[in-house]
Amino acid sequence: MTWKCPECGETIEYSEEDLAQKGNPVCPKCDSDMEVSKTFSFIIFSGDDRIVHEFDVEAKDEEDADNKAHDELSEFSDGLRLEQQ
Repeated sequence: MTWKCPECGETIEYSEEDLAQKGNPVCPKCDSDMEVSKTFSFIIFSGDDRIVHEFDVEAKDEEDADNKAHDELSEFSDGLRLEQQ
């Protein structure tokens, strides 16, 4: 699993076995508690269902991913639709 530091952005790979044995990881750069980082994929469609843009966001949960995806959508014109894959 990929873990990300909310303070400095450092990422590390930390397995479920590591988690069970050692507990939550701490950032090697700034000693902050790290959070699980998941990758969410999105597609922006035009009004006639053509793909305008495909992109991934890293986020701690679905709500965080949705917020980041809407930030990306705001860079495009109105009349577009966003879907998570």
